[in-house]
Amino acid sequence: MDEVYKISEDGKTLLGVKDKYVKEVVIPNGVVAIGDEAFINCYDLQHVEIPDTVTSIGIRAFAECSSLDKIDIPDSVASIGKGAFILCYCLKHVNIPHSVRSIGDNAFYECGYLKDISMSIGVESIGRGAFYGCTSLESICIPHGVKSIGVGAFAYCCSLKHVRLPQTITSIEIQVFSACCSLAEINIPHSVTSIGESAFSGCMELKEIIIPDSVTSIGREAFYLCRGLMAMNIPDSVTSIGEAAFRECTGLKSLTIPESVTDIGYETFQQCEKLKEVSFPDSVTYIGSSAFKICKGLTSVTIPDSVTSIGDFSFDHCLKLVDVTIGSGVTRIGDWTFSWCRRLNRITSLATTAPTIDSNTFYNVKSNGVLIVPQGCTEAYSMWMDCLRQYNWTIQELTE
Repeated sequence: MDEVYKISEDGKTLLGVKDKYVKEVVIPNGVVAIGDEAFINCYDLQHVEIPDTVTSIGIRAFAECSSLDKIDIPDSVASIGKGAFILCYCLKHVNIPHSVRSIGDNAFYECGYLKDISMSIGVESIGRGAFYGCTSLESICIPHGVKSIGVGAFAYCCSLKHVRLPQTITSIEIQVFSACCSLAEINIPHSVTSIGESAFSGCMELKEIIIPDSVTSIGREAFYLCRGLMAMNIPDSVTSIGEAAFRECTGLKSLTIPESVTDIGYETFQQCEKLKEVSFPDSVTYIGSSAFKICKGLTSVTIPDSVTSIGDFSFDHCLKLVDVTIGSGVTRIGDWTFSWCRRLNRITSLATTAPTIDSNTFYNVKSNGVLIVPQGCTEAYSMWMDCLRQYNWTIQELTE
């Protein structure tokens, strides 16, 4: 045994092998731990037998064992260390027994041929990047009892189509399913309170997702580039929607913004090209820069009285936008806000004090339009008309 293996003095930890070109390994009974980097860069290793005395697999224990195509983890193992099977390109099947409590960070990182994972009840945590880049993985059922799934755990699993999450998950972390471009079906359980930054970004086949009323925040770029997403009902429990959360959801046709939301941030719905209408609740006070930029399907917009500021480029290049109503509370409209809205020919402003604008706020709107303002406020809107007159606009006062 000593001729093949490097064993700790107490006989409990396998430290490595003397021959890096070994093809088969039978780990002797009595070994309790497979040590850190024990088999690292054993490129020819194809088969390993692990006895049921082993309780832990160390950090990068089998890293870059690029010929290893199968691993049977006995039900004595409680933990799989960080990067334990990182870059084991040929690994196809993994059975994670009920004894395992934690799967370490990057444990199966870029195991490109890994197609089947059986994960038993008992696992409580899945580490950061644990299955990142497992490009052949098609489905995964996360067992009940898992409480945390780390950042980017399943990112770039580009064949992944179906995911089942348990009721024990409380948050969907940053980039967990980012760039899972084949993902078509996933449930978000009622135990989840937050959806993290870029959690589903680039999930282009995702057509529908139901956000439960337990969720209070949707992170930055959470659904960015979900081009197949057609409808989105954001529940009243959500109080925060991050920047660019739904940017380039080019299939999104309708959405409901709940009364609980106060700000619509930077690029939140930019380039949602099929979005035809948006209903703003009275809770919204701010519409951020580029929030609805290049929403080519929008035909009319009504800004509620609660809004005080509309950011730069907010509705830039909304090419079908015809009619805009601006609420009485608006005090500031940013630069290029309605620029290149080539069909915009009617603006109604309900503010008795004209909101401040920039010289390019209404750049290149349709000619021969009309600005409608409160009675007796024509003079207050003289700066607006200085900008609009070049397009042959006229000004009218609201009638009773």
